[in-house]
Amino acid sequence: MDTLHEAISSKKLELAAWFRDHAQKSRVPIYCSVDIRNSGFKIAAVDTNLYPAGFNNIFPSDLCLAASFIDPFFQRRFKRKLQRILIIPEDHTRNLPYLDNVFCIKRLFEQAGFEVEIATLSPDLRKEKIELELSDNRTLTYHQALRDGRRLKTKDFDPDLILINNDFSAQYPPILKDLEQPLAPPIEAGWHSRRKNRHFEILHEMVAECASILKVDPWLMMAETSVVKEVDIQEEAGRKRLAENAAEILEKTRVNFERAGIKEAPYIFLKDNSGTYGFAVMTIQKPEDILQLNSKMRKKMSTAKGGAKVSEILVQEGVPTQVMVGNCPAEPVIYMTGGEVIGGFFRLHCDANETESLNQKGSCFSLLTFTSAVELNNPPDAYRDDKSVVVYGNLAKIAYLAAGYEIQEILDTSKGHGQ
Repeated sequence: MDTLHEAISSKKLELAAWFRDHAQKSRVPIYCSVDIRNSGFKIAAVDTNLYPAGFNNIFPSDLCLAASFIDPFFQRRFKRKLQRILIIPEDHTRNLPYLDNVFCIKRLFEQAGFEVEIATLSPDLRKEKIELELSDNRTLTYHQALRDGRRLKTKDFDPDLILINNDFSAQYPPILKDLEQPLAPPIEAGWHSRRKNRHFEILHEMVAECASILKVDPWLMMAETSVVKEVDIQEEAGRKRLAENAAEILEKTRVNFERAGIKEAPYIFLKDNSGTYGFAVMTIQKPEDILQLNSKMRKKMSTAKGGAKVSEILVQEGVPTQVMVGNCPAEPVIYMTGGEVIGGFFRLHCDANETESLNQKGSCFSLLTFTSAVELNNPPDAYRDDKSVVVYGNLAKIAYLAAGYEIQEILDTSKGHGQ
């Protein structure tokens, strides 16, 4: 932490110019979240979500500040004033934490000066709108989305922009195709077409550039990754290919550990190459473990969100976490909105260890604030550390830029028109 903090602090102006230059060249999204692991000897972004949930876990004063970034971002992107925004969320009508997230997104954009409605694409609504009860006696109104020519609207609301908070893992619905209103982020970048390995390839290029400015070893800021395509982990041949690839990443990591004088044993994560929500993620200590997976673990790694079959697996260097909240291992999750870091939280899991994925059933959250308001209000469960804010925030910015180039590449390939 200290090495990266000192390097970043000494290069503030150069980094600001570097970030600004790349943000102007790429299609950076309106928002994203970045999972970061801090092992003490390295700190790396290990996942980037273009359709983030979890806004309900961000410190309220951070969200208030975030509102000021949104309208300038849209004016830079669209060269015109927007007034009305329609949010398309996941259809999690019984998932209260997710609904709280949607409520916070709606409030965030309202605080930024927009009129906002929420719409569902589900044909099961059979009503113009429904009222959903949230925690703290709040309610959230879902309206039925309607297609009118090349516009998406609700009965009494014709938006200027469609804000997507649904990753459309299988495919995006036809009702969203060829709209004249911009969609942000673009539906072409959902998990139906996006691949994690490409994001990390771009991210590593960006990390190398940034490390050159900082004059530090880029390995301190990234996790080695590779991908095995057209693989069926249920088949012995598929597990063998995966084990061979894992052996290569483990050997690279072992060499880097030896060079850095690190005594810990390397390990890897296996992840669905096009997945989210913590599905199909596994920790592996040695290649032989893959060959010996039991039927339960093979099933876990072969099924993604929505029951989709996993056919590509990302092999990623494991970065153990040294961050603890209470007695529980934790990892920072950092949010970008309107081109700026706005805040985040710690994801923690008291039944996991420092090498495991914390994004699994039983995880909980603790405040990580990026504003000074915490010093005035002093909530007992909020955490702030200036070094952490600087280092985690800058790593999230690099992942954000990589996401921008990734989106641009996807749109160029698909000839999409999302924003």
